[in-house]
Order: sequence, then C-alpha cells, then structure tokens
Amino acid sequence: MFIIFNLGDRKVKHLGNTAQMDCPRCGNTSAWPIHRAKTYFSLFFIPLIPYRTEFLLSCPVCRETRDITEDEKNRLLQ
Repeated sequence: MFIIFNLGDRKVKHLGNTAQMDCPRCGNTSAWPIHRAKTYFSLFFIPLIPYRTEFLLSCPVCRETRDITEDEKNRLLQ
C-alpha cells in the first residue's frame, strides 16, 4: 500500500484592484490586481489543508509581482 501526497497544490483568488500605481519595472501607470494564493497539502490529488497564504500585488502589463502583508492588502483595497 502506498499514499500519494503533494505539498504544492496552489489556488489563487482575485480580491480586487488597487488605485492607480506606477510600476517600478515598466513605468506603466494602472490599477494593480491583488490576489490571495493559498498553498495546500493534498492527499490523493485532493487539496485538504492550507499551510501557507500569500497576498500578491502584480503589474497587469509586465507581470512584476511582489508579496504584501494582510495589513497592506486591507489598506490598498479601501
């Protein structure tokens, strides 16, 4: 008997957009989307337990991404 498990199943949810921001990489000014990415422990390809949650802010033009805290996420979405 063997068990198949995975530690990398990741689900991403769009939470909203920020106000207009300048990208330090491409210089474009636009509303940046905020995403929540949860990484799950999976058993037999079924995601069971989330063990890491990240909040990501990304440029819609060049896809430059940076991690933000939950406090920053709340402040940017207001």
